[in-house]
Amino acid sequence: MNTPRYKDAANPAQKEGRPTLASWLQSLLRLDTILSAGLPVRYIPRLLWVTVLIIFYIANSHYANRTLVKLDKIHDTIAERRVDYTTLKAEYMSASKQSEVARRMQPLGLYESQVPPRKIIIEK
Repeated sequence: MNTPRYKDAANPAQKEGRPTLASWLQSLLRLDTILSAGLPVRYIPRLLWVTVLIIFYIANSHYANRTLVKLDKIHDTIAERRVDYTTLKAEYMSASKQSEVARRMQPLGLYESQVPPRKIIIEK
């Protein structure tokens, strides 16, 4: 059976004589005197304005966090593509050398010419 450790389990901090955060705030703000007759109507527009600001702040922070996550993913993708580009460029540069092209064409029966090209001149 669950039994509390303190005889008065409502608030063990008050039993020890230490003020709690709630009691400290209540004594600081004196809400019991302000709210004794209910919530004054003059505070409602301010409370609504503060509520809207808080909701906007929370939504903005969620949007910023989501944007940062997307940016991290994009940076990772860019880094991967940069590596792929560098690798493909190096392979293309080595494959397009004249000696490499000649070596790849040998199985097809094409060989590199040993005779230098001659210029043909047509006289009129």
